[in-house]
Amino acid sequence: MTQIRMSNSETNSNAQTGPLVVFRTFRFGYSVLFRISDFGFRVFLLSLLCSTAFAQNIDRISKQEIERRQAGLPRGVAAVARGQAAMQARNYRLAHDEFRTALNFLPDAVTSAKAHDDALTGFCDSGVRLAEQDVADGNYAEAESILREVLEDRYD
Repeated sequence: MTQIRMSNSETNSNAQTGPLVVFRTFRFGYSVLFRISDFGFRVFLLSLLCSTAFAQNIDRISKQEIERRQAGLPRGVAAVARGQAAMQARNYRLAHDEFRTALNFLPDAVTSAKAHDDALTGFCDSGVRLAEQDVADGNYAEAESILREVLEDRYD
């Protein structure tokens, strides 16, 4: 063990007083070192546990998001089919709503590219047809609102 001696310089300022007086002795051993660094060790352990929990949390969230998107694919495809049927029946308002629903369920990804593209095309076409109906009925504000929605960047 290493000992460190500290002296009081005020009591030893006079050379005639004799040898240095030792006030404190510090001993550094493993037990003292662990008691001193206990707080640091706890912080390290807590950060290690939190980082592990954080990584597990990210994995869990990503799995949930994948499951949510995969569950939305059949709903989106069904909404596209209902929208296409409504377009053929010339019910443009229902078709427009169904295609909007399909776009909310279908991600713009490789796995759903065709269905998403069909939903986007149907959404734009039904929106234009619906706006034409509203203009014919004299509802210009509604027609303008529909066309502004179709021209938004997210539907580009």
